[in-house]
Amino acid sequence: NYNLLNAALTKASAQSRRPPFNFIFHYVGSWHVPITADQYAPADTFLREQVAGVVGLPSLGLTRYVSTDNLQLYPASDKIVRSQRLDLVKLAFGSGIFDHIQVVEGQIPSPSDAGPAGTESAPIEVLVSLALANDVGLQVGQAYQLYKPAAGGDAPYLQPVRVSGIWVPLDATPQDDDFWAFYAPASFDKKLLIPESTFFGPVAASLPLPVNEA
Repeated sequence: NYNLLNAALTKASAQSRRPPFNFIFHYVGSWHVPITADQYAPADTFLREQVAGVVGLPSLGLTRYVSTDNLQLYPASDKIVRSQRLDLVKLAFGSGIFDHIQVVEGQIPSPSDAGPAGTESAPIEVLVSLALANDVGLQVGQAYQLYKPAAGGDAPYLQPVRVSGIWVPLDATPQDDDFWAFYAPASFDKKLLIPESTFFGPVAASLPLPVNEA
């Protein structure tokens, strides 16, 4: 029975490029709506602390990934000039992702704390892909501005960021590295990587609905 189960799962995983025995819980805000950090927390706690016991199988590993909706990336400036937009990007974290990448310039971003309510946002450190850095000319140590227009009564989102480093994947082959089995490294090309504490600190404090995908 085990051999039959394993063969069936292996065949299915070959079609999806995912290893057998993977359990995936996926929320996509573009299919529904983006959610708050408080709405995300119960599912996160359940998956981290309880789901292995409910399923009844030993857990070999857990990866958590969260990203914002698209944000507009601009050069650092006191004024948003639409013609100067560099690209659309997302802020994202992935548990353990820094162990599966190589920093080719600069360093891993340091965590950032949320400032007091009502104060101007301090720059947060982000790690950018080599592809994005080459496409729009991002430089390590340079400051930029993230922007999202006002919507639904919420004020515009303005968040200064500073590039701490530039990265490439250690291994871009999902068959050789289970970490990239769900999302290939290229899917992170336009995602600015930040520590989890930064995401649920200053980002969640100033962006009303930070969790677009998890």
